Amino acid sequence: MPYLQNEKTRLQGELQAAAAELTTLTAQLEALQQASVAAQARVSAAQTSLAAAQTQIPALEARAAAANQRVADVKSADWRAPGE
Repeated sequence: MPYLQNEKTRLQGELQAAAAELTTLTAQLEALQQASVAAQARVSAAQTSLAAAQTQIPALEARAAAANQRVADVKSADWRAPGE
């Protein structure tokens, strides 16, 4: 019977080790899931910011084109005094 008792003790030790490993892995999984949720929130916020910035591009392009035109107009203006 000592063999059976030793085997039972050994298996109980393995079971306890497996349970401890399961606890550790579960904690790691929960931490990774929380990190994933946080990362997804940051991605969503970045996408929202990007979309907001992209909506401003056409107006900025129009303002830049208007400024370029004003510069071109100033450069091409005849700056001689009247009557010269």
